[in-house]
Amino acid sequence: MLRPCSWQTVHRDCNVPPHLPKKWAREVFLTLPNVRVFIVYDMRNNGDVHKPHGMTEVAYVNGKIVHKGLKVTLSELRKMGRKGFKKICPRVPSSL
Repeated sequence: MLRPCSWQTVHRDCNVPPHLPKKWAREVFLTLPNVRVFIVYDMRNNGDVHKPHGMTEVAYVNGKIVHKGLKVTLSELRKMGRKGFKKICPRVPSSL
């Protein structure tokens, strides 16, 4: 049972085929108000340079998911740790 509060942080981690993250992000935006969604792309070291890498914040704009906001590589994320991430991304509703 969820506690009533002014905000809630939701974290969902899962490995999915590449066509699903944007679809699920759209569903999160349509279901939860004032939410931030982050997608982790390409966890390999030598990925395609023309595609997003690391953790990227996405937004729902005009019916489409667009890469907008925070963009960090996985190595930058490891270096900053949880405290560093909380400094640049304060506690707001989010889905990862």
